[in-house]
Amino acid sequence: MKIATANAQHPPVSDYLATAGYTPENLQALHEEVLNVENLDLNQQKEYSEQYVETGKSNAKRALVC
Repeated sequence: MKIATANAQHPPVSDYLATAGYTPENLQALHEEVLNVENLDLNQQKEYSEQYVETGKSNAKRALVC
């Protein structure tokens, strides 16, 4: 999606999209939203990974106690 929204801003494509009502500002805003979603996804993956590691540590400690 990031590539599609980036390419949509280039003249051959943006000229075609202009006929459908997409302005350069609309295309830029859409591209920024896609980048924001990508960053949110990367942050969520990082947080999940950290939680997974901590769960493993907790399970290892619990196994030692039992």
